[in-house]
Amino acid sequence: KQCMIDIVSNNNNNYRQYYYPAASMCYAYEPSVKKGEVLDNRFKAHKWWLPSAGELARICYYELQGFNYTNPKAIFAKAYNAGILTLPSDLAWSSTEYSASYSWSVRFSDGYVGYGSNKNYSYSVRAVTAF
Repeated sequence: KQCMIDIVSNNNNNYRQYYYPAASMCYAYEPSVKKGEVLDNRFKAHKWWLPSAGELARICYYELQGFNYTNPKAIFAKAYNAGILTLPSDLAWSSTEYSASYSWSVRFSDGYVGYGSNKNYSYSVRAVTAF
């Protein structure tokens, strides 16, 4: 918190060029676990990131394959059906910038990838990690 206060005060409240809330939220993310379970170190905070537009598009592609075990491209079926995976139902931010004011986003309902997402808008953020 103090770091953010310093950035704001030292830059005349023009801090958005130094601070990226969506990326910070992903970096700080840590999933909760059920009582008695222990979260593996590879899933703890600071192991997650805001995916690029390409990474999000690939996740969306596989999500659009459905959750039927008979489809070999439905790679999320097991995790989704077990209730351990949720994906955005609409637009999600990516880490890929289009300009100082716009970023690329992916619409999970149909796979649309677009750059018309003004950074002032509120969309979902989907943190990802490698495992």
